[in-house]
Amino acid sequence: MVVSSAIATSSFGFDIRYWVWQRDEPLDEQELAELAAQRVDTIYWHVGELENVGDAWRWKARFKLPASNANGIRFVPVVRLVSREKEPFSEASTTGLVTHLSAASAKQNELQLDYDAPDRLLPEYAAVLKRIHQSVPKLTITALPHWSRSDHLKVLQASVDELLPMLYDYEAEPILRDHTPLPLIAPDKISKLIEDWRDCPKTWRAGLPTFARLSVYDSNEKLRGQIRNWNWDELCLNRILVAASGGRWGSFILLAT
Repeated sequence: MVVSSAIATSSFGFDIRYWVWQRDEPLDEQELAELAAQRVDTIYWHVGELENVGDAWRWKARFKLPASNANGIRFVPVVRLVSREKEPFSEASTTGLVTHLSAASAKQNELQLDYDAPDRLLPEYAAVLKRIHQSVPKLTITALPHWSRSDHLKVLQASVDELLPMLYDYEAEPILRDHTPLPLIAPDKISKLIEDWRDCPKTWRAGLPTFARLSVYDSNEKLRGQIRNWNWDELCLNRILVAASGGRWGSFILLAT
């Protein structure tokens, strides 16, 4: 996997941090040198995904957290939470979740959770976060863009130390509209979202994409998924791929002939 999956910039200055997702191997010397050149001192490292079924939380995936090293980089464990249950935060479920997360963040000063909580569950989620916070000195969470609303922030802000709104991929799914590709990031939309977050009383960091993505659509213009392992030469030098449209904000459509 590439070293960067997104970038976090602080609301109080230009402070670059990255997420690293689904990776076991440590950063190599070239990656460390690039991060040092950018003065990056914190990496949010995905250590696993917890899935909720009934009252039980189980690890669906695990990844090794690197040790903070002499290069001055601090690694913060990030746990992704996934649940399709209507009421995922029962007393038994919450107790099990706290136990799992306490073990995952043991000897760490900070933990980050990534959970797309439905609006109806925000009060329950905030209560769970408060319990989790008792076992870790600093707790941060990713946030959906519309959580900038004052009523949502009022529910969440007492339970966490920092919020990181993910300002991309917030629409239901990327689709083709009139043969125009949907960009990962559009300046007018992002400017509006950032403006909405300016009144947040808590420290917050804007999560922005820094990666290139290859998506596959069928003949009905329906998204079929993304290809993980690819390179630019395979696209640019492939004679069966013809540029059909695009270029705005770095998004292109290639048709297979």
